[in-house]
Amino acid sequence: LSKYLDLILSNEDVTQPKPDPQIYNKAMEFFNLSPSQCLVVEDNPHGLEAARRSGAHVMRVDSVEEVNWENLTREISLIEQGRI
Repeated sequence: LSKYLDLILSNEDVTQPKPDPQIYNKAMEFFNLSPSQCLVVEDNPHGLEAARRSGAHVMRVDSVEEVNWENLTREISLIEQGRI
């Protein structure tokens, strides 16, 4: 799987755990992206809070099955249309 990823961050890479947004801010900094250019997909309360605090767009999911192409592209489309 790692050959498909450009960056892997874990709790070992930050000094502040979620709900602090440090892990998301670090990823945005690595890719030189602003929060408005990012969509965070999260499933737990601390992660959701961290994502919101980072300023990124947030997609809440309840299960891994919800993380699919259809749901992701729908969420991105809504963001691009300014509807969320």
